[in-house]
Amino acid sequence: MTALNPNPVERTAGRAVRTGFRALVLCFGALVLARALSEGTYDLAFANLALDLSGLVTTVGLVYFVGYGVEVIASVVAGPLLDRHSPLRAVIGAYGVKILLFGLIGLGSSFLATHLWTIVLAAALVDLVHHVGDMALFVLLPRVLTPGTLVRVQGIGASVRAAGEVVSPLAAGAVLALLPGARALLAAAVFQVLALFLLFGLLAVIRRGRSGEGAGA
Repeated sequence: MTALNPNPVERTAGRAVRTGFRALVLCFGALVLARALSEGTYDLAFANLALDLSGLVTTVGLVYFVGYGVEVIASVVAGPLLDRHSPLRAVIGAYGVKILLFGLIGLGSSFLATHLWTIVLAAALVDLVHHVGDMALFVLLPRVLTPGTLVRVQGIGASVRAAGEVVSPLAAGAVLALLPGARALLAAAVFQVLALFLLFGLLAVIRRGRSGEGAGA
Protein backbone atom coordinates (compact mmCIF):
# COMPACT_ATOMS: atom_id res chain seq x y z
CA MET A 1 0.00 0.00 0.00
CA THR A 2 1.57 3.27 -1.12
CA ALA A 3 1.56 6.29 1.16
CA LEU A 4 -0.32 9.27 -0.08
CA ASN A 5 1.90 12.28 -0.63
CA PRO A 6 0.40 15.65 0.16
CA ASN A 7 -0.50 17.89 -2.72
CA PRO A 8 2.43 20.19 -3.69
CA VAL A 9 0.17 23.20 -3.30
CA GLU A 10 -0.74 22.07 0.23
CA ARG A 11 2.94 21.53 1.08
CA THR A 12 3.79 25.01 -0.15
CA ALA A 13 0.89 26.53 1.77
CA GLY A 14 1.87 24.70 4.94
CA ARG A 15 5.47 25.85 4.61
CA ALA A 16 4.31 29.44 4.10
CA VAL A 17 2.14 29.25 7.22
CA ARG A 18 5.03 27.96 9.33
CA THR A 19 7.38 30.60 7.96
CA GLY A 20 4.81 33.32 8.59
CA PHE A 21 4.27 32.16 12.16
CA ARG A 22 8.01 32.13 12.85
CA ALA A 23 8.29 35.67 11.48
CA LEU A 24 5.31 36.71 13.60
CA VAL A 25 6.82 35.27 16.77
CA LEU A 26 10.23 36.77 16.00
CA CYS A 27 8.79 40.26 15.45
CA PHE A 28 6.57 40.14 18.52
CA GLY A 29 9.30 38.71 20.76
CA ALA A 30 11.76 41.37 19.62
CA LEU A 31 9.09 44.04 20.15
CA VAL A 32 8.44 42.90 23.71
CA LEU A 33 12.17 42.78 24.45
CA ALA A 34 12.81 46.25 23.02
CA ARG A 35 9.99 47.68 25.14
CA ALA A 36 11.39 45.99 28.26
CA LEU A 37 14.90 47.30 27.59
CA SER A 38 13.58 50.82 27.06
CA GLU A 39 11.49 50.71 30.22
CA GLY A 40 14.40 49.45 32.32
CA THR A 41 16.67 52.16 30.92
CA TYR A 42 14.35 55.12 31.41
CA ASP A 43 13.26 53.95 34.87
CA LEU A 44 16.85 53.93 36.08
CA ALA A 45 17.74 57.12 34.21
CA PHE A 46 14.88 59.13 35.72
CA ALA A 47 15.63 57.81 39.21
CA ASN A 48 19.30 58.79 38.86
CA LEU A 49 18.42 62.23 37.51
CA ALA A 50 16.14 62.86 40.50
CA LEU A 51 18.84 61.70 42.90
CA ASP A 52 21.53 63.82 41.22
CA LEU A 53 19.37 66.96 41.31
CA SER A 54 18.20 66.65 44.91
CA GLY A 55 20.78 64.46 46.62
CA LEU A 56 17.89 62.78 48.44
CA VAL A 57 16.84 59.15 48.10
CA THR A 58 13.31 60.32 48.94
CA THR A 59 12.98 61.85 45.50
CA VAL A 60 13.65 58.46 43.90
CA GLY A 61 10.69 57.10 45.83
CA LEU A 62 8.67 60.11 44.69
CA VAL A 63 9.42 59.36 41.04
CA TYR A 64 8.23 55.77 41.40
CA PHE A 65 5.23 56.74 43.54
CA VAL A 66 3.96 59.25 40.99
CA GLY A 67 4.68 56.84 38.14
CA TYR A 68 2.70 53.98 39.68
CA GLY A 69 -0.09 56.41 40.55
CA VAL A 70 -0.58 57.56 36.97
CA GLU A 71 -0.54 53.93 35.80
CA VAL A 72 -3.49 53.21 38.09
CA ILE A 73 -5.31 56.26 36.71
CA ALA A 74 -4.54 55.17 33.15
CA SER A 75 -5.93 51.70 33.82
CA VAL A 76 -9.24 53.17 34.95
CA VAL A 77 -9.59 55.99 32.43
CA ALA A 78 -7.93 54.69 29.26
CA GLY A 79 -9.59 51.27 29.18
CA PRO A 80 -13.05 52.45 28.06
CA LEU A 81 -11.48 54.84 25.54
CA LEU A 82 -9.41 52.07 23.96
CA ASP A 83 -12.53 49.93 23.63
CA ARG A 84 -14.16 52.62 21.49
CA HIS A 85 -11.23 54.04 19.54
CA SER A 86 -8.27 52.79 17.52
CA PRO A 87 -5.72 50.99 19.73
CA LEU A 88 -3.17 51.14 16.91
CA ARG A 89 -3.19 54.94 16.95
CA ALA A 90 -2.78 54.86 20.72
CA VAL A 91 0.26 52.56 20.46
CA ILE A 92 1.91 54.71 17.78
CA GLY A 93 1.07 57.91 19.66
CA ALA A 94 2.61 56.52 22.85
CA TYR A 95 5.83 55.74 20.99
CA GLY A 96 5.89 59.23 19.50
CA VAL A 97 5.45 60.97 22.85
CA LYS A 98 8.17 58.91 24.52
CA ILE A 99 10.66 59.32 21.69
CA LEU A 100 10.10 63.09 21.63
CA LEU A 101 10.44 63.46 25.39
CA PHE A 102 13.53 61.25 25.64
CA GLY A 103 15.12 63.20 22.80
CA LEU A 104 14.39 66.59 24.36
CA ILE A 105 15.82 65.64 27.75
CA GLY A 106 18.67 63.51 26.45
CA LEU A 107 19.90 66.09 23.95
CA GLY A 108 20.36 68.63 26.71
CA SER A 109 17.21 70.64 27.35
CA SER A 110 18.51 72.67 30.29
CA PHE A 111 15.00 73.38 31.53
CA LEU A 112 13.78 69.77 31.50
CA ALA A 113 17.00 68.19 32.76
CA THR A 114 17.87 70.62 35.57
CA HIS A 115 14.60 70.95 37.49
CA LEU A 116 13.43 68.20 39.82
CA TRP A 117 9.74 68.86 39.28
CA THR A 118 10.12 68.60 35.49
CA ILE A 119 11.92 65.27 35.88
CA VAL A 120 9.13 63.94 38.13
CA LEU A 121 6.45 65.14 35.69
CA ALA A 122 8.35 63.79 32.68
CA ALA A 123 8.76 60.40 34.35
CA ALA A 124 5.05 60.38 35.22
CA LEU A 125 4.08 61.28 31.64
CA VAL A 126 6.32 58.55 30.24
CA ASP A 127 4.86 55.99 32.65
CA LEU A 128 1.36 57.11 31.68
CA VAL A 129 1.82 56.83 27.92
CA HIS A 130 3.85 53.62 28.26
CA HIS A 131 1.05 52.01 30.26
CA VAL A 132 -1.58 53.23 27.80
CA GLY A 133 0.56 51.84 24.97
CA ASP A 134 0.77 48.47 26.74
CA MET A 135 -3.00 48.41 27.17
CA ALA A 136 -3.54 49.44 23.54
CA LEU A 137 -1.24 46.67 22.30
CA PHE A 138 -3.12 44.19 24.49
CA VAL A 139 -6.41 45.35 22.91
CA LEU A 140 -4.96 45.43 19.39
CA LEU A 141 -3.65 41.86 19.21
CA PRO A 142 -7.04 40.09 19.49
CA ARG A 143 -8.30 42.27 16.64
CA VAL A 144 -5.53 41.26 14.23
CA LEU A 145 -4.78 37.64 15.23
CA THR A 146 -6.91 34.51 15.22
CA PRO A 147 -7.68 33.08 18.69
CA GLY A 148 -5.35 30.11 18.26
CA THR A 149 -2.45 32.23 17.04
CA LEU A 150 -3.11 34.83 19.73
CA VAL A 151 -2.73 32.31 22.55
CA ARG A 152 0.57 31.00 21.20
CA VAL A 153 1.99 34.45 20.47
CA GLN A 154 0.95 35.82 23.87
CA GLY A 155 2.49 32.81 25.60
CA ILE A 156 5.80 33.29 23.85
CA GLY A 157 5.58 37.03 24.49
CA ALA A 158 5.11 36.39 28.22
CA SER A 159 8.27 34.26 28.27
CA VAL A 160 10.24 36.96 26.44
CA ARG A 161 8.83 39.61 28.79
CA ALA A 162 10.00 37.61 31.81
CA ALA A 163 13.47 37.28 30.30
CA GLY A 164 13.43 41.00 29.53
CA GLU A 165 12.73 41.80 33.17
CA VAL A 166 15.96 39.98 34.04
CA VAL A 167 18.06 41.43 31.23
CA SER A 168 16.80 45.04 31.25
CA PRO A 169 18.42 46.10 34.58
CA LEU A 170 21.76 44.79 33.32
CA ALA A 171 21.35 46.62 30.03
CA ALA A 172 20.22 49.78 31.83
CA GLY A 173 23.26 49.69 34.08
CA ALA A 174 25.57 49.35 31.09
CA VAL A 175 23.80 52.23 29.32
CA LEU A 176 24.12 54.50 32.36
CA ALA A 177 27.80 53.63 32.68
CA LEU A 178 28.41 54.63 29.06
CA LEU A 179 25.89 57.50 28.89
CA PRO A 180 25.61 59.07 32.35
CA GLY A 181 22.89 61.51 33.32
CA ALA A 182 20.19 62.60 30.90
CA ARG A 183 22.01 61.14 27.89
CA ALA A 184 20.94 57.66 28.99
CA LEU A 185 17.46 58.60 27.81
CA LEU A 186 18.79 58.69 24.24
CA ALA A 187 19.34 54.93 24.49
CA ALA A 188 15.77 54.55 25.74
CA ALA A 189 14.64 56.55 22.70
CA VAL A 190 16.60 54.22 20.39
CA PHE A 191 14.87 51.21 21.95
CA GLN A 192 11.51 52.92 21.41
CA VAL A 193 12.30 53.62 17.75
CA LEU A 194 13.32 49.98 17.34
CA ALA A 195 10.08 48.85 18.99
CA LEU A 196 8.06 51.10 16.66
CA PHE A 197 9.70 49.61 13.57
CA LEU A 198 9.13 46.12 14.96
CA LEU A 199 5.46 46.98 15.43
CA PHE A 200 5.22 47.96 11.77
CA GLY A 201 7.04 44.74 10.87
CA LEU A 202 4.60 42.73 12.98
CA LEU A 203 1.62 44.32 11.25
CA ALA A 204 3.21 43.70 7.84
CA VAL A 205 3.68 40.00 8.66
CA ILE A 206 0.05 39.73 9.79
CA ARG A 207 -1.15 41.52 6.65
CA ARG A 208 0.94 39.24 4.43
CA GLY A 209 -0.46 36.18 6.19
CA ARG A 210 -4.01 37.35 5.62
CA SER A 211 -3.38 38.06 1.94
CA GLY A 212 -1.85 34.60 1.58
CA GLU A 213 -4.90 33.01 3.18
CA GLY A 214 -7.14 34.97 0.83
CA ALA A 215 -5.15 33.86 -2.20
CA GLY A 216 -5.21 30.24 -1.01
CA ALA A 217 -8.97 30.32 -0.52
